[in-house]
Amino acid sequence: MNQELPIIESQADIDKLFPEKYGWGNGKQVRIIGQYQQANASKAASRNPTLPPLHVGMVHIILEDRAILLYPFGHPSGIRPADEIAQFEHKRVVVVGKFVPRAGPYYENQQGLVGPCILTVESIVRLYASKAILC
Repeated sequence: MNQELPIIESQADIDKLFPEKYGWGNGKQVRIIGQYQQANASKAASRNPTLPPLHVGMVHIILEDRAILLYPFGHPSGIRPADEIAQFEHKRVVVVGKFVPRAGPYYENQQGLVGPCILTVESIVRLYASKAILC
């Protein structure tokens, strides 16, 4: 079944799947291919790039030309397990889950990131040069 899911590797792929230009919508099941990386949670780092990153367990998948957050900002599952981070950090992965092109913070009236997001994660698989191997 996963082989039949649409693949997202870039903004162009998102635009093809969601031509309505980013309504809040219900999303679609997809495979996202990119680099697994912890998100920098420091607000100050955006103003001063010399500051070290603040990693609290939030993760995004880096595509060819943008990043996609795993779970909306503030969602309890958005803080990923330490063993998962250790296994996938800076690795190329395939994430299967429900994707929306625009998601706001998990809690109403909460400040946070608004943008493309994976609402549910069914699986994360490391992608090797020749094939995907389930980890």
